Amino acid sequence: MPSENRDHAEATASGDESENKTRMESESRDLLTVEQAAAYLQLSQSSIRSYIRQGKLNAFRIAGKRKVLIPRTALLKLLEPARAQDIVPEGAPDAAPAPDGEE
Repeated sequence: MPSENRDHAEATASGDESENKTRMESESRDLLTVEQAAAYLQLSQSSIRSYIRQGKLNAFRIAGKRKVLIPRTALLKLLEPARAQDIVPEGAPDAAPAPDGEE
């Protein structure tokens, strides 16, 4: 094989390896541990485990292992859009909203 073809083949193989590594890293970030999921949503690990027990959060266990993995898409499904009236501005006192019709 002429040296220029070999160099091209090596560069292509190297490019394929880095592309595969990047894809695998991206895919691995699509599955989070309980600890990572808790940090991601700024919740406690016990809250994440509670959501799993209640069936509110899909999670998977690797056969024969204790490690629980949670798909990022399942985690994002826990989030609900906040209504403007439910959002308390930073620095504002935490006041419970008045029932409808009473102010």
